[in-house]
Amino acid sequence: MNRWYRLYFVVIAGFFGVLGLVTALRPAKTFSPNENRVLQKFPTLSWQALADGSYQEDVEKAASDQIPGRNTWTKAASLSKRSLGQKDINGVYLGKDRYFITKQTEEDVDKFQYMENLRYVEYLANNINGKTGLLLVPSTGSVLQENLPKYAPFYRAESMNQAAKTVCEDAQVVDLLTDMRDAAQEEQVYYRTDHHWTLQGAYVGYSAFCKAFGLQSRPYEQFAPKKVTDSFLGTLQSKVLYTDHNQDNIYAITKECGTTSVECDGKSKKSIYEKSKLSEKDKYGYFFGGNYGRVTLKTNAGTKKSLIVFKDSFANCFVPFLLEQYDEITMIDLRYYRNSVKSILQQYNNSDCLVLYEMSNFAGDSNIWKLTK
Repeated sequence: MNRWYRLYFVVIAGFFGVLGLVTALRPAKTFSPNENRVLQKFPTLSWQALADGSYQEDVEKAASDQIPGRNTWTKAASLSKRSLGQKDINGVYLGKDRYFITKQTEEDVDKFQYMENLRYVEYLANNINGKTGLLLVPSTGSVLQENLPKYAPFYRAESMNQAAKTVCEDAQVVDLLTDMRDAAQEEQVYYRTDHHWTLQGAYVGYSAFCKAFGLQSRPYEQFAPKKVTDSFLGTLQSKVLYTDHNQDNIYAITKECGTTSVECDGKSKKSIYEKSKLSEKDKYGYFFGGNYGRVTLKTNAGTKKSLIVFKDSFANCFVPFLLEQYDEITMIDLRYYRNSVKSILQQYNNSDCLVLYEMSNFAGDSNIWKLTK
């Protein structure tokens, strides 16, 4: 018995030893198309990093990201957990009606950062001549509550909306929760395999924004939405790697006010859509080609009005609805924008401003302070 135990130990130890050696010696991968993110590389050893513990943390992350056959291991682990009846895999709830839903509990939401970010939005509203709106898109689990696994914890969007209305006295808070829940009874407002809202969901946001800002909205059908792909598997599918899950459709509007110029981080583009993205894993990148620090859109709307949108990726399929409402729209992603926000506000002193984020993204974003820079 001891002999077989020793042999088992040697085999297992040898396997993981070889796996670790291959992981450490082979060229590091920099990007995962499947997960649509930059991978952690093995860090350079330094006494400071070793002393404060960051070196050990980075090594652990790099070992996880750089392990050979990472996707195969992830898929095997997911299938094993699923066979045991688990409904929470890699931070993703396996919801009803074949929905993947990001797990976001009360403990996951940084309440202090959330309140700070609300104050930055209020600061913005107090320092411009135009209107300022705050549109926080509720997370999938906040809207599709009946699709969550039984007893699955999730953060309370209602209390976060109330906090926003309390802090933001001059900024117009656009509360989408009820509208999104109502729309979800009839339409698919979130992708099943991704955390983003669909074009139908973005339309709900557009209608609420227009109402809050005194603008005339158009019926959804008048934008002539068109299916651009029927094979979208989003970031949540990448975390669990199920191959038996339904693929999502992506729709985009085809009848919008014409753009006279599209500029992304200083480079001119022919369209607000990037067709080449439909042949890649990140098909949501079809909208504008992805995220940039600054996008400037000029239109022939003839309204003599401009809008600045401080945003995350949820704005990418939302903004095309507004092209008929403004002569110029500037989109700023504070995660990537390195210049002064105040200079833009001075340049467009009479512009309206909209802060548009997914609610949990906004709560955890440490870049919102740049609104004061």
